[in-house]
Amino acid sequence: MQRVIDAITTAPAWVRNDRGDVLAANELGRALYLDMMAEGPTPPNSARFTFLNPKAREFFADWERAADDVVGVLRSTAGKNPYDKDLTDLIGEVSTRSEEFRTR
Repeated sequence: MQRVIDAITTAPAWVRNDRGDVLAANELGRALYLDMMAEGPTPPNSARFTFLNPKAREFFADWERAADDVVGVLRSTAGKNPYDKDLTDLIGEVSTRSEEFRTR
């Protein structure tokens, strides 16, 4: 998959799983999401970035909508597989560190 994404040279491209973990990205995708890609833990995650990194509010033109979208995707994913330990760990981590996430 990485080779296919790397072949896309005129647009940012990335592959995420249903938890928002970035599994692969091309050079432009890594550049676009530089702040998220630079964060630990590995792999970078869109929920962690959106709710735990103050730079996300500057990155997203409409942070409120981005935040709602992330929560919606995680809710849907939890409904499909409520026993996914990585998902429950992620939700627990972001919930304990972000009141805005908990509220949504």
